[in-house]
Amino acid sequence: MKLTNRNIPLSRLTLSAANVRKASADPEDDKELQASILALGIIENLLVVPDEDDTFAVVAGGRRLAAVQRLAEAGKISADYVVPCRISTGDVDPAEVSLHENEKRAPMHPADQYEAYARLRDKGMTAAEIAARAGVSERQVTKLMRLGTVAPELLAAYRNDDMDLQTLMAFTVTDDRQAQLDVWAKARGGGTTWPEHIRQQLTEGAVIGSSGLASFVGLEAYEKAGGRVQHDLFSRFDDESVYLLDRGLLVKLAEAELKKTADRLAKRWKWVEIQIDPDWDRIHTLHRLRGEPGAATEAERKRLDKLADEMQDIADNPPMDPAEQGKAYARGQELNAKYEKLEARIAARIKYRPEDMRIAGCIVTLKGPRADVITGLVLPEDVPAKPKKTAKKKAAAPTADAPAVAPDADGAKPADGTKPAGGGDEPAAPAPSFDERFEKPWTTPATRNHQSPEAKHAKVAGLSTAVIDDLAAIRTGIVRAALARRFDLAFDLAAYLLVMDTSTRGTERPADIRLVRTSLRPIGRSSENDFADANPGERLESPPAGQWMKLGDDLKRFDAFRALPDAEKHDLFARAVSAALHNQAANQHRPLPIGERVVELLDIDFAKAVRPTEKYFWKRLTRARMLEIAEAVVGKEWAKARRGHKKGQLAADMAAVFGEDPQGRAALDAEARERVEQWTMPGFRAWDSPDEARR
Repeated sequence: MKLTNRNIPLSRLTLSAANVRKASADPEDDKELQASILALGIIENLLVVPDEDDTFAVVAGGRRLAAVQRLAEAGKISADYVVPCRISTGDVDPAEVSLHENEKRAPMHPADQYEAYARLRDKGMTAAEIAARAGVSERQVTKLMRLGTVAPELLAAYRNDDMDLQTLMAFTVTDDRQAQLDVWAKARGGGTTWPEHIRQQLTEGAVIGSSGLASFVGLEAYEKAGGRVQHDLFSRFDDESVYLLDRGLLVKLAEAELKKTADRLAKRWKWVEIQIDPDWDRIHTLHRLRGEPGAATEAERKRLDKLADEMQDIADNPPMDPAEQGKAYARGQELNAKYEKLEARIAARIKYRPEDMRIAGCIVTLKGPRADVITGLVLPEDVPAKPKKTAKKKAAAPTADAPAVAPDADGAKPADGTKPAGGGDEPAAPAPSFDERFEKPWTTPATRNHQSPEAKHAKVAGLSTAVIDDLAAIRTGIVRAALARRFDLAFDLAAYLLVMDTSTRGTERPADIRLVRTSLRPIGRSSENDFADANPGERLESPPAGQWMKLGDDLKRFDAFRALPDAEKHDLFARAVSAALHNQAANQHRPLPIGERVVELLDIDFAKAVRPTEKYFWKRLTRARMLEIAEAVVGKEWAKARRGHKKGQLAADMAAVFGEDPQGRAALDAEARERVEQWTMPGFRAWDSPDEARR
C-alpha cells in the first residue's frame, strides 16, 4: 500500500461503502467535532482511495467527512472547502484499512497535539516545517501553537473536560495569563463560560477589527501611529480576528481625519461638532432643517435601475449548484452595498437656504466605515419664533369699477394669487412657512412618555445619559478613595452585605462584596488616557503594596497577613471593599440608597476633589444649559457677555472659569469666585436628584 498526502475539494469526496464505522456517534460529540473543525481545521487527514470521475472515496474519516458536509450545508464553510487527505493506492482491501484506522488509531487530543508541535518548535522548526512533517496546513499549526498563550491551569481544565474547546480558544485573545485566570475564576464562581462572553471580558475596551471605527482609520495607519493589536486566530472571519487595544488613539486618529470635513463645513454652517458616537438623546431634541432633497442625474437613475434589476434577478433565479450559491450571495451583497452608497451620495446633495444655514449646524460622525454628516440641526435658542396664526380677511366683492383680477398689458388675466406681470417682472416666490422650513424634534412632549426611565431622568437633569455615566465614574473614583480610609464604614458595609447573603432575604447591592474589583471606567473609556485627568479618583486609588504580598506560597502569604498590625489590616480591608463599589451618580435612574448613604457618611467636598473638564463635561452640554449654569453661578453679566459665543468657545470659557487653575477666576468678584469654587457637578452630592441639579 502506498500513501500520498493531498488536499482535495470537499465536492470530490464521497463516503466509501467499505467504511466500517456504521453506528452514529453521540450528537454532542458530533457538535464538538464540528466546532473543532471550524476553529482548527481537520486535525487528522482522511484516508481515501481513488474512485470514478476523479473523485475519492473516504475509507477512514467518515465522521470528519460528515461534519465538514454539515458545516458546508449550514453555510459556515465553502462548498469547495479543501480537505487534507492521504490517498491509498495498491491491492490492500479498503475495508481492512478502515478497520485498522478505526480500531488501532484514535485522533490526538488538541492539547496533546499542541505539546507535540511545541516540542518541535523548541527544536528550532518553523510552522511550515512542522506542517510538512505532520501532513497538515501551516495555518492549522499556527492556530494550535496559539494555545501556548493560555495559562497551564486552563489547558489542564480542558484536558479534564472542565471546559470545551471553544471556551479554551476564547482565552487566546489575550496573552495576559493572570487576566485569563481571573475571568475563568469568575466564570466558575457563578458567571458564564460562554466563549463570546469570555472574549468580551478579556477584550474590554478594545475595538474589534470589523467595527466601523477600526475600518475608517485602517489597521496600517493605526499601527503606524503606535497602536497595539491582539490577534484572535480562532475567529472564522479575518476582519474579526484582530482587536485594536488603544481605543483612545483610534478615536484621536479618526477625529483628526473627520476634522478635514468639519473644517470645510464650518465655512457654511453656524456650528460644527465631531462626534464619533453621536449623542442621540440630545440630537433627537433638536429641530432640523428640511432642505430640498437631492435629485439623481439621468445616469444615476439608470445605474440604480440596473443594480436593482440585477439584485432581483439573483433573488428570482438562485443557482441550483451549492458551489455557486455562496458566490451568488456574495454578489448580491456587493450590489446592495453599491446601491446604498449611490443612494447616500444622492441624498447628501440636499440643498439648504443660505439664511437657514446661518442659524443651523451639523455633526460629523461615522456611519459604518465611512464619514457621515448629520446636517441642518438647529439648537433650541436658534429656532425662530413660529408666526402666530391670523384670521383671514374676507375679500371684497368685485364692483364694476374694480374687476376681480386686473388684466395684464396684453389684456390677459394672471392666475389667482400672483402679481400682475406689468413691465415683465416675474412673480415673487412666496417665502416658505415655519413648518416647511423645520422638522419637529423626534423627542417631543407627546413622545417623551416612550423614553427609557434613564433618558427621562437625564432630561430632567439637563444632561444626556452618556454624560451621567461618565460623571458617575468620576464621582465613584473619589468615593472609593475616601472609603478606603474609613475602616469602620467599609467594615459595616461589607459585613451587612455578607450577612444578607447568608440570610433568606436579598438586598440591592451597591458593591460586589465577593470582592471582585469593578471597573472604574464606563464602557468605551478603558483606553482613553485623558479620562484619568478628568477622574482624580484614578490617581487616588492605588493597589496595596507590601513584602508579604510578594510571597509566592499561599499559606505563607496568609500567615504573613495574619501577623500584620491591626491598623494595616484595617487599611487593606477598607481598600478592598472600596474597590468593589459600583459606579453610581445620585441623578441616575434609581440610584441605590445604600450607596448614597455611604457618600453622605463620607461627607466628601466634591467641589475641591474634582473640577469639570472641557472634554468630558462642558463640551457635552448644550449652549443653553451652559449659559443657565453660568448665569446662576458666575453671574448674569458674565453669561450675557457670552450669549453670542459658539458652543466650542463657550465650553472653553466655562472650563477656564470652573477649572483647577484659580487664575481663570481672577477677573471675578469675591462672591462669584466663592460660588464657582463651591459649585459641584450635578449628581455628585449625596441624594442629588435631577431636580436639584437644575438649581
